[in-house]
Amino acid sequence: MPEEKNETMVMWHVGDSSALGLISYGIALALISIMISGIMGGSSFLIISIFFIGAFGLGIPGILDFFRGNTFGGVMFLGWGVFFGAFAQLNMGPTLKTAMLHAGPTLSFLGWYFIFWAVFAFLTFVGSIVAKKWIMMQIGLGLTTIMLILAAIAHWIGVSGANPGLMLIAGIVGLAAAACMGYTAFAAYMNGIAKKTILPA
Repeated sequence: MPEEKNETMVMWHVGDSSALGLISYGIALALISIMISGIMGGSSFLIISIFFIGAFGLGIPGILDFFRGNTFGGVMFLGWGVFFGAFAQLNMGPTLKTAMLHAGPTLSFLGWYFIFWAVFAFLTFVGSIVAKKWIMMQIGLGLTTIMLILAAIAHWIGVSGANPGLMLIAGIVGLAAAACMGYTAFAAYMNGIAKKTILPA
């Protein structure tokens, strides 16, 4: 008689990591916003925080979303994780000086850097509408797009550095976007625990 084989299948239940990704996005964006606005300089602690939040706070939810079959969440969280990580690396020189303060070719390069990511921000904004995601997240992604465009223009028109007025406006817009993401994260977390809508988002 042929030998019977006992096969055991282990099913993984991956929870929704959206709240972690959204709050990490909000925190990292808030840190970048206060940095580019001139409210706070690019200290080593600030830049390293942005790097780790992007790598882990956004990277892990992105990978988990791909496992869950959520293409939008996977692309958005991993993509923004790359942005925050690369931004931190750009500003992490030998003396940890902020690249925003440098003149010359750095200004033009950073202008293009921000505009390329503004395109990605716009794509995630449109994707959030198509996926019918939270309204507050859609607003946050739209504001992030505007912030990055303003930052790009500020670098292109800068002479000895990025235009401080535009960078201040970009930072304020970024803080508004971060607040939208923070609220969405809290709503997603509470609604996920209660398994019903407690906070509209």
